[in-house]
This record gives sequence, structure tokens and C-alpha cells, in this order.
Amino acid sequence: MKRPALHFTPTSNWMNDPNGLIYFGGKYHLFYQHFPYAPKWGRMHWGHAVSDDMIHWEHLPIALYPSKIYDKDGVFSGSAIEKDGKMYLTYTAISYHDYDPENTNLGLNGMDSAQALLISEDGYTFNNDEKKLVIPMITDKTLGDPQDARDPKVWEHNGKYYLIMASKTMEDGKDMPELLFYESDDAINWQYKNRVQKPLGFMWECPDVFSCPETVVVFSPMRIGKNAQTDLAYCAIVDFDNDSCEMNFELDDLRLVDYGEDYYAPQSFVDKDGNRVQIGWLRMKAPVMDDNGTAWMGAFTMPRVVTTENGKIITRLHPSLRAEFEVFDSVQNTDRPYCIRKTMTEGDELNVNGYILRKTADELIAVRGEEKFPAPAKGDALVEVYVDMNIIETFINDGEAVIAHEVSCI
Repeated sequence: MKRPALHFTPTSNWMNDPNGLIYFGGKYHLFYQHFPYAPKWGRMHWGHAVSDDMIHWEHLPIALYPSKIYDKDGVFSGSAIEKDGKMYLTYTAISYHDYDPENTNLGLNGMDSAQALLISEDGYTFNNDEKKLVIPMITDKTLGDPQDARDPKVWEHNGKYYLIMASKTMEDGKDMPELLFYESDDAINWQYKNRVQKPLGFMWECPDVFSCPETVVVFSPMRIGKNAQTDLAYCAIVDFDNDSCEMNFELDDLRLVDYGEDYYAPQSFVDKDGNRVQIGWLRMKAPVMDDNGTAWMGAFTMPRVVTTENGKIITRLHPSLRAEFEVFDSVQNTDRPYCIRKTMTEGDELNVNGYILRKTADELIAVRGEEKFPAPAKGDALVEVYVDMNIIETFINDGEAVIAHEVSCI
């Protein structure tokens, strides 16, 4: 299969969460969870690529890899900031208690997690042997679970540094997911500030908080949805005081970031023009073999600009990507990326090579094989359907909702 032209994919093997997204030294840097030895999940590394425009990506050598006793079983998700002209990569370090005897890249009987830091002088060289250090976080088990504490996202505000990460506690014998907030003067030594706890799933992975201009929180609850087996990404506009890290919202305020349910673990950053840009992982059902005979699994959505308008979270395709698509009003017989732009009314149906978009009175429903994925779309709906080989992203009513899918499975 020909690879998508405008969606980021690994050169080979496995990829999941986007990590360390940053505009640094005049380049966009994209890191990602990567198992370099097979197109399946395993002992995590950080892959690395750079771009001038978020369209054309140069793949670089692996940036972070297991090298210490505390990260010997995985360099899990994290984020990047620039400080004093250097790149600070903060990540979760994993050490398993035991191993699957048939596959030592998989753990058994729990794990220890720690938050760790690697400082790169230039954003291209990463000394995994000498430049890593552990950041003490959860020492009190009433604050969080040392085994399940991960995905630090760091930002600067008014000369101080702040960090949000995921963990959980136990309440009446049940898991209570939480977001933990920390503050630092140097992005190395951190002090606990606050937390948010609400009963939704097992824990909330890959949290993010940003202003655009209202404050938005994004996180990915685990074990919710169909049969409590689905992991999805949610967002909400929240009341947030950055200095105290006090955050207020209700579960009813949450909505899906992307209604396709392939979408997970998004991360955001600020582009060179000041836009809040978000990229998410598109999960695939099986590896794909490209035209060169190389197997790969996992793709990222195209970069999206997130704003808040009239009390709503609006998500639009980044203008640099939008300009790459020729626009039509019907399905095209081509393997070049293109966009279908049209207004759909109740009863309309659009069939893109077996992937169907069906308009009802209140929803746009994506149909992939036997699966159905509804998104809110009351009345007539303007849709922009971006088709790029095995990936289709549909933006509804100028970004009020998005449905993204990987479609090689049909």
C-alpha cells in the first residue's frame, strides 16, 4: 500500500503517542512512542523527526531509549520545552517487576514508574548515558499511585514552570483517576501544587492544559466506552487558575476530541505563528505493508489548530496542510490527497471507497464496515472530507466536530 502523503507515519514498525512536540531552533520537532523492532507494542523508545512546515518530515535517529535501571523497560510519554536555549525532555521512565517469558519486551505483575528528564543542548543530540536524571514526584501513596503515574506535560507561565501528569488513587475499593499539578523554578525540582479527581475510567492518560483563548483541558480516559474496554480522548473548557493550579469542571462538560474512536493521546504545542496546534495518534487494527515491503503500524492526524469560540472548542485543519489539498464536491478516483467539500442534508450519504458518511437530522455518522461512529451535526452540515490513502479526516461545520479514521481495515 502506498503511504499517506500528509499524515506522519514511522519509517517502520510500531508508533503510538506523539511526544515532545515543539518549535525549537527554527524547526518543528516531533517525537513519538516507538518500538523499533516489530510492528507491535513493545519496549518504548522515542522516535524523532523534524520539519520546516509540518508537511515534509525528516526522520532522524532514535532520540531516547532505555539506558538506566529506572527506564530499562520503556521511555514512556512526555513533553518538551525550551529553557536557556536548550531542549528539556521530561518523560515517564518504566521498570517492570517481571517479564513475559515468551516476550521480555512485555511486563508482568506491575511496574515502577518515575518521571525523568534529559536536557539536550541542541535538540539533535541526546546523551542517554550521562544526561538523564530522575525527578522525585509521588512519595506519598495517598497523593497518587507510584506504579500508575505518567505522561508529564510541562509549560512555562510568568517565569515559573508547571507540570500536569496522570495518576490515580483508590476510593472505596475503586480506581479514582486524577490529574496532578506541580510547580518549579528551574523545570528540574518540582513541588506538588494541586489535583483534580473525578470518577471516569481507570486513569486519564496524556493530559494537556492550554489557553486558546479560554482554557481547555485534554486527557485520555482508559477503560470507558463500549464494555469498559475503550480508551478515548476527551476535552472541555475549564475554569483554571495557573498560579494555584486549581481546575474546575464537571464530567458533563467533557466531549470527545475526535468522534472516530481511533484517536488517542493528543498533545499540543504553539507553532511559529502562535497557533495552538494539536496532533493525535490514530490507532490501526493491523500493520500495513508499504510499496517497499516495509511493515508499519500507527499514524498521526494532520496538525489541527484548536481555538475556543462562543463557548465551544473548535478544531480546524492547520492552514499549511489545508493548502496541500485540491478541493472537489465529489469522490475522486486517485491516490493523491484530496478534499471533498460539500453541504450534507438529512438523508444524504457519501461513500468514499466503502467508508460511508451518512447524515441524519442531528448527526453525521461514519460507517466503517460494521462499526458506526456518530458525531453531532444538527441540521444541514458543511463537511470537509480529507482523503489521504488509508486515512480519512472529516471536519464538520468549520471544526465544531471531527471524525478521523484509518480505513485499510475495510
